[in-house]
Amino acid sequence: MTAQQLVLPHALLQEAVGDELYVSKLKGDAHAVIPPYENARVGDVVVCRVETSTGNEWHDTYVLTEALFPLVFVVPKAVFEKNLVPKATAKLGYSVRRTGKPEEQSPIALIHLKQ
Repeated sequence: MTAQQLVLPHALLQEAVGDELYVSKLKGDAHAVIPPYENARVGDVVVCRVETSTGNEWHDTYVLTEALFPLVFVVPKAVFEKNLVPKATAKLGYSVRRTGKPEEQSPIALIHLKQ
């Protein structure tokens, strides 16, 4: 019998409208929101990642000191803005590492970047 794999919920980009982010309308940085996930524990290492189709990458790490959700990561506007072209996209996701367990990956949210 195999251990049940944790299913992580999707991350959300707070400023996105549906699956679209209007980069020129950002007043500052964007906010990636990680919703509560099952069996969150103090010591979990959460890594949030953004990769754009234009070659920009960003990531940040947070170690849970309390299981308080949602977690909010500040994503610099420049990640989306630099080299922005029509039909550009960004992939948003996160992973969770727990002591003695394999790393778990969230589903990837595909965001269409608009001027």
